[in-house]
Amino acid sequence: MAEKTETEEGNEIQKQLSGSDKEKQLSDNDGASSSHHTSGKSDNLEDLFATLKQQISSSDWLEKNTSEKWVKDNPELAKQYMEAANKS
Repeated sequence: MAEKTETEEGNEIQKQLSGSDKEKQLSDNDGASSSHHTSGKSDNLEDLFATLKQQISSSDWLEKNTSEKWVKDNPELAKQYMEAANKS
């Protein structure tokens, strides 16, 4: 199993965030036609997503916390993970 580069991991996170934005937009549209959703909850959720996206974009966490660092810090767990991944 090939390890992903940091850029590939970052791209996947961006795709997930973009997908979350699309899902959020779809649920916001559903909420507009549904009486059980309140605009306050949608606004709060939008704010949370926007804040999360901004914090992830401006953070250097992914630069410092690479898969290589995790393997080095958790060798036994990494070994178990790779064995399980190779079985599937």
